[in-house]
Amino acid sequence: MAELKGIDSVSHLTAFLNGLGYKAKAELLYIPDFGFPESVRKTMEEFYLLSDYEKKFQIYFAKIPALNRSNYRNIIESFNVRFPQINNLFVFTKDWSEIAFVNPERIALEVGKAKLKLKTLTIDREYIYHTDQEVIENIRITPLEQHPDIIYKKHKNAFNVERVTKEFFNAYKFALKSIKDILSSQEKATPQEVHSFAQQLLSRIMFLFFVQKKGWLKWKDYVQDKRYIKNL
Repeated sequence: MAELKGIDSVSHLTAFLNGLGYKAKAELLYIPDFGFPESVRKTMEEFYLLSDYEKKFQIYFAKIPALNRSNYRNIIESFNVRFPQINNLFVFTKDWSEIAFVNPERIALEVGKAKLKLKTLTIDREYIYHTDQEVIENIRITPLEQHPDIIYKKHKNAFNVERVTKEFFNAYKFALKSIKDILSSQEKATPQEVHSFAQQLLSRIMFLFFVQKKGWLKWKDYVQDKRYIKNL
């Protein structure tokens, strides 16, 4: 299976999906055929169908000038207007340095009306996080799961923010306990002081990782470093 780091072209993206168990074959699409508004067409440099399961679940790839939620929503909502019956996964990139996997979920408002909730996983190929790999691994399918309904459910669960949040807090509790155990064994502070210090330490580390991912941590030459903490 091609790795996330190796995805730098449509062919490598297709091979990656094949490695996850999908029947994938890149088909270049003629964008004007979809009847998208002019504003949407201008944001799409390339458009491919990568995988199709009975026209009920499909995977599309689009090359766009900027990775942002506005572009994702404009494209996906325009697609949904024409094909409301198809569940899908959209993959976007600008220059292959970052790749966005977008899972659109229809939320029913009333009879005949629904809105799209976009769940996005943006991966920096140079700095791949454990949670990135975990979400992608959870959309892997087996030969017995080659059915559009099964695939849609797997994608819905994989991109579920509540599930990821629960796993995060479980990991946080484990880290907090580990730090407290180390500090307590030194017998230099009260249990309350140990808890307060461990909690504050984790909070500060999480904040640093947040600003690091934003690219706001820079060296003296003012060059941003998305691996600043590790390099430091």
